[in-house]
Amino acid sequence: MAPPFSLSPDIATTLARLTCHLNHLPQGAPSSPVISNMICWKMDRELQQLAAANKATYTRYVDDITFSTSENVFPSALGEIKLNKCIVGQSLESVILANGFSINAGKVRLQYHRSRQEVTGLIVNTKVNVRRGFVSQLRVMLHDW
Repeated sequence: MAPPFSLSPDIATTLARLTCHLNHLPQGAPSSPVISNMICWKMDRELQQLAAANKATYTRYVDDITFSTSENVFPSALGEIKLNKCIVGQSLESVILANGFSINAGKVRLQYHRSRQEVTGLIVNTKVNVRRGFVSQLRVMLHDW
């Protein structure tokens, strides 16, 4: 019902009834990515602006958020390493929390350009690729099949 969609309560309720099961958005449903994008629309806009202000690129896949930059130093507004621990920057944290989301501190990481950069299980350094172990496991499964 919130902007920019501003749906009436009747339409919002009808959509919720059509797409939810036991008051939850089911994982894997065809409607889930579209609804996820609608829910994150405002946050995505704000994170795009934050990324641009810090010479970074913002991408999101469902609930995995990635910031990348070609700058030599990662912007502290987005994140930094303190006492061998990756800490989300205050500007980034405030946008996420203001939009009703939380941060899983155990999944926050900072990857340098010389290390293997993995996002949602894909290696993204120079070209999109997968781990060798995955390829080996897939070969074995196909052979067994």
